Order: sequence, then structure tokens, then C-alpha cells
Amino acid sequence: TYVIALLCRVSVEGVRTDSEGAPWDAWFGNKTDPNLPTSCCGGVIDFLADAEVKSEFKNNAIAFGNSDGPCCIIENGIKKDEGVYVMSSSKWLTSYTVLKLVDEGLIELDMPVSKYLDYWTVDPEDVRSQVTIRHLLSQTAGLETFGGGWTGMGKCNATDLGVPGCARLAYDIAFDDEVKPGSVFRYSSSTFFVAAAVAMKVTNSASHDEVFRKYLGEPLELSDKSKFDWPWWAKMAVKQMRANDPASCFHSTLMDFSKFLEAVYTKQVFKSQALAEEAETPQTLGTWNRGSFSEEGVHMPTSEPVRGSESLTEKFRWHYGLGQWTECDDPDCKKTTSSSIGYAGSYPWIQRHGAGHWGMLMRFEMNPNGKRLATLQRLKHRVASAMEAFQAGA
Repeated sequence: TYVIALLCRVSVEGVRTDSEGAPWDAWFGNKTDPNLPTSCCGGVIDFLADAEVKSEFKNNAIAFGNSDGPCCIIENGIKKDEGVYVMSSSKWLTSYTVLKLVDEGLIELDMPVSKYLDYWTVDPEDVRSQVTIRHLLSQTAGLETFGGGWTGMGKCNATDLGVPGCARLAYDIAFDDEVKPGSVFRYSSSTFFVAAAVAMKVTNSASHDEVFRKYLGEPLELSDKSKFDWPWWAKMAVKQMRANDPASCFHSTLMDFSKFLEAVYTKQVFKSQALAEEAETPQTLGTWNRGSFSEEGVHMPTSEPVRGSESLTEKFRWHYGLGQWTECDDPDCKKTTSSSIGYAGSYPWIQRHGAGHWGMLMRFEMNPNGKRLATLQRLKHRVASAMEAFQAGA
């Protein structure tokens, strides 16, 4: 972990902004005064300059905007076209790659996985027979993680079969046979290996990255820096690294990830608007959360209190959609923010209520401190305030 952090640390160059809100192909070189009327940076630069925030967000790059494109870009130690591994933010990209295949009619969201993977049981007495693509993307399939991330990939990579091999491993060892699919939420990488294996199978593709490039990366005109690929230093750290983790090894730039977020925000990714809305809809209302997220223990609100974490449930009320968190911004979870936080600190989000907007904080700090979620929420509210002022013409 420490080796990875040192290799990826970027020297701080100070804050620079692009605030023109220019078209995507004109972003480069258009650095203008953030105080111009076209800027929506608002008080975000001052927020980042706060001593406490700087201690947490050491190196970063931020962009946010709306359907008219980006109206604020801030480089603060990471360049806007610099490639960064976004860790668990990868889940959003993998989910939308699979959902593109749903949109194309190659996969059915509520069809059992057994329709696509030959070895998957159809025995009605086996809970695995009930698992659907929706269960995989909403992490309610009943799968435990078999490793994933930076430290536990050994089991997965003991096979030469890559993503399909890891999906088979998940099938063999990661299921809880006492859990009915759809009843329990577990935050895990295993479900995304299975989903990616299905995508590879139905498209006859050699890799998950190949599916991503064809169905999502190329249509959105993302650069070659956006790809699913373990970095060389991770391959050195974890022997026999063969399976590019669909849940955590997406490599991208602030520019590219922002393109993706704008396309999602404007509902341009799918032909089906119903599918676009379903992806952002909480899929875990009424499920039992048998797992926590991050060192702060973020739990979803559930039909029953999560044992020992009631105060945290009140503080961070998050559900899960299809490959993305749905943060509840009101008591009834009718107003939500879609997000996909990564362990190293990257935080993409989309807020449709109020002054609707999308935003991306690009970071790579492998050992973020325990306050990061609270600070991210403060950043989100600061950006929302800046967008409200911007859209009001202030």
C-alpha cells in the first residue's frame, strides 16, 4: 500500500482553474479567470484552500458542471488530463457497460445468470439459481468478496482464466447459501467479476476492457487513458496478476470521467430513458445490510436498524442503485445523489434535485484519514451552493 502511494504521489502545483465551460474538444489551454461570470467555481477554491481540507485532499483535480458542459475545472496537484486509478469508482463504469448490453438487448436485467453462464446452476433448491443481473449490479446477490482490491487478489489470480476464472471462483466459494438473492446487501468486488464475465460471454470478447471500449468508451469518445488495466506496480505487488478487476482497476482522467458523468446526467448513455432512471433508483430499500463500507462504517438505512451503527445510519444514509451509491438527501430518500466513491479518494457524483449538476473529485491517496466522507459531503454541498449561485446568475 505504501509503495503504491509513493509511486502515485504528485507534487502540488497550486490551484489553477478552467472556468470557460468550453466544449469538450476545447478544454485544453482555455484557462480563464475563475471570477468571470461564466465560472461556477464559487467558493470551492476557498474550500480547498482551507487548512483542514488541504490536510485531507493533498493532491486532487475537480470538475463540475451541468447539461451545458463543465463550468469549473480545478487542478490542484493532479492535471486534468493525467491518468489516475479511481479504485471502486470503477464499479459505475462496469455497471454502465453491462447496462449498455441490456440497452442493446444482449442481456436482460431480470434474467437469471444461468441463462448466460453454462456452469451456473438451475437447481431451484440452490439459491444461486435465483441470482439475476440486477442482483449482481445492486450487490444483493448474496456474494461475499473473495479478495479484490489491492491485497486480496491472490485467490482470484491463481487461475489463468482472468475475469471469467474469477467469476467461476466467486460462484464456487463466495455465496452464502442461507441468503436469498435480493434480501441482503453486501459491498463486494465478486459481483462485478460475474457481471463482467457475462458481458464478455454475450459479446464474445477477450477482456472486460474490450467490452468497455466498444460499448461505452468509444461511443463517449473517451481517450486511450480510460481503460481497465492493473498498473505495473500493482502487478509487481501481487504475484500472478492476471484478472483486471472490474470493480476497482479503472484508469481514467478528470476529463474523461467528466465526459462520462455529463453523458449520464443528460441521459445520453442509453437509448432507453426508463433504463437510465432505473439505474439511479435505490435497489436496496428494505434489504438488510450485512456489511460496512470504509473505516467509518457507512451503512444504508434499512427496514431495521443496523446493529451497532444507528448513529452512523443517521449520519450517512446511503442505498445502492445499479453500480452506484444512492445517497439519500431527504428523509424519504426521494431526493438522492448518485455516487461511486473510491478507496483512494476519487468521488464522482450526480445530483438532479435543486441546482442539478454532476461533479468529479479525482484523487489518489491510498491512506485517506477517517474524516474523508464528512469532508466529501461538505465539498458536495459547497459545489451545490456554487451551482445554485451560478444558475441564478449571481
